[in-house]
Amino acid sequence: MTAPSMASPRAVRDALDALGIRPRKRWGQHFLIDGNTVDRVIDAAHLSVDDGVMEIGPGLGVLTERVAPTVQRVIALEIDAKLASWLAQRFANQAHVRIVEADALAINWGDVLPSTGRVVALGNLPYNITAPLLDRLIAHRDRVDRAVWMVQREVAEKLLATPGTRETSSLGTLVQAFCRVERAFNVSPNAFYPPPDVASVVLRIAPRETPTFDAPEDAFQRAVRAAFGVRRKTLRRALAIGLDLSPDRSGSILRASGIDERRRGETLTLAEFDRLAQAIAAANTDNDGTAL
Repeated sequence: MTAPSMASPRAVRDALDALGIRPRKRWGQHFLIDGNTVDRVIDAAHLSVDDGVMEIGPGLGVLTERVAPTVQRVIALEIDAKLASWLAQRFANQAHVRIVEADALAINWGDVLPSTGRVVALGNLPYNITAPLLDRLIAHRDRVDRAVWMVQREVAEKLLATPGTRETSSLGTLVQAFCRVERAFNVSPNAFYPPPDVASVVLRIAPRETPTFDAPEDAFQRAVRAAFGVRRKTLRRALAIGLDLSPDRSGSILRASGIDERRRGETLTLAEFDRLAQAIAAANTDNDGTAL
């Protein structure tokens, strides 16, 4: 017999009360209570029977219950021990659903992802761990086909901003260099219990077959992080601080890349970051043989 859907305010409140759980702010626990939003997330994921799914923060299984009958396998990472135990019992008769009590940032994704094939990542991401989870996605992009993640609107706008414009950020620049990012739809705070203070956005994030740059990956990441590391500083100064160089040497690297040292990091396009990263890689050792 199929368990009743949890996608309603009463079902969520009753389940949390029965478990003695009060939503924890530090874990970003805002539980989906709107069935229409669940439907739209499922539609945005474009799941097929051959897909595997990795869900981050399943909570009460509102998405899990809808996804499980339609895919080959589900791996759900839940940090809350009470919820993980409850979910394990709820899906005990579905052998292809694996509930893992774990912090998605602390666990090695390589240990839980299937050994063959790529997965679709789903989840409602807490604000304070969105950036490191995106770093994990980039690092494991060979194992993740696409992510359909709900993030706070402020983060979404940074990820969607065109590199080289005022709205861009180091996070958005790096993610767009490795992935295609698309807005699926906006989500009202009223779709959650308790409602968050801000609106959310569901994004589709698909790793590219090849990144947008030719420079070594570590040099590209260092170039982006250094350029954005000190806001309102010229690139010459930002690179000197971020890469621990003398201003003269950072200026030399910028001249080699053909980029005006008086510019600021947020003005660079992906192609210009590639040139800068190649110049950093070319100057990878200093006079003492120490790597930059």
